[in-house]
Amino acid sequence: MVLKFEIYRNGERLRHFSPINAMAVGPESIPWTGNVTFRDEHLLVSRNDDNATGVSLLWDLGQPGMYQMETTRLPSRTKPYILNVELARFRLMKIVQKQEDWNLFDFPHTEKLQQQFREAQALFAESLAHLDKPETASKLADRSMAISVNLSEELARFHAELLLNRRRSTNSMPRHLFGCRVDWTINNQKYRDMICEMCDFVVVPMPWKLLQPTEEEFLTKQLDDWIEILAKKRMLIIAGPLVELSDAQVPDWLYIWEHDFETLRDLAYDYVRKVVSRYRRAVTAWNVVGGLNATTAFTLSFEQMIELTRVLVQQVRTIASNARTIVTVKHPFGEYHAHPPSDGSSDVVCRDGRSGGDAFRRFCPGTGNGSADTMSVYPRPFPNFDDAGSIQYARKTLVLHGFWCSRKSLS
Repeated sequence: MVLKFEIYRNGERLRHFSPINAMAVGPESIPWTGNVTFRDEHLLVSRNDDNATGVSLLWDLGQPGMYQMETTRLPSRTKPYILNVELARFRLMKIVQKQEDWNLFDFPHTEKLQQQFREAQALFAESLAHLDKPETASKLADRSMAISVNLSEELARFHAELLLNRRRSTNSMPRHLFGCRVDWTINNQKYRDMICEMCDFVVVPMPWKLLQPTEEEFLTKQLDDWIEILAKKRMLIIAGPLVELSDAQVPDWLYIWEHDFETLRDLAYDYVRKVVSRYRRAVTAWNVVGGLNATTAFTLSFEQMIELTRVLVQQVRTIASNARTIVTVKHPFGEYHAHPPSDGSSDVVCRDGRSGGDAFRRFCPGTGNGSADTMSVYPRPFPNFDDAGSIQYARKTLVLHGFWCSRKSLS
């Protein structure tokens, strides 16, 4: 099937357009395999089946900035869709869904928010009445979308404030809120003192490439000094990820085993055993594996990812039974599924119910990444697939361990 979209900017048809971070999406906004190109003055979404499909891409909203936006699931047809109208349609649908999930339809003090929604809804309805005049319809849809995105942010903040106030009223706010990642290769006392003074906890990276540059050599002197100082200051320490199979983290000598999973697993097991045994008394939580679902240095099957994750997590729990274990998931919403080949997915962690917690990252524009508004990344269950191919969901503890924003946003 092929979906066709016309694209308008300020009411004028675009004859040239370069889609950024564009992908086909299926039910529940889950990306799936498909080609998104701009050809013959149309945005084309091609798939090998006839299922209704949407498109997600980085979209310039003008003053609010550029965000990852998507359309509803649409059937294939000969007449092109107007992309501006379909993007506005999905955003209004998402707002309705979230208000229902958060029970905000009849909540007190939301009259201003409901008025904004009605205004966006009226503009969208007017755009539908002018589909025979796509220039006019796109302008109305753009105005509706601008209001909707701003409303999305306000609704997310409103709901977050409600939940925070409940936690404050019951005195259930966590004691350790603010931390930072340290560079333990820096030997500077002022740097150490500042971190210990300002932070509630620290994240200490333990890259395999630095700690074990050769198969028979462990270099831990600088790390030992840092761990000792942080332990004396009674700082909470999150260590890791211990194993992250990316080009920047994998030691050079390990590549000779890239096609021998059993040896790779045994070497990782031995490395984790040595590191955890050495620092188990000082570390509060272990980030055991990082981003196996989107690894770049080795090609692992889904079953191999699960086995490696379970083996290493179990090893850490055996040695440091009182510490938390964390598994880091890259691209938790599965963007890489839209760009084959890929066997991994974020449900590696979801299927392993024994993992102690997860951490996820959402990046600024790049390959397989997109900047998203607050409502789009607001905590939601991970997509998971059962053996019959049906979508299930796994609700697990999420730890937001970093965020990025543009200079434009900061200014």
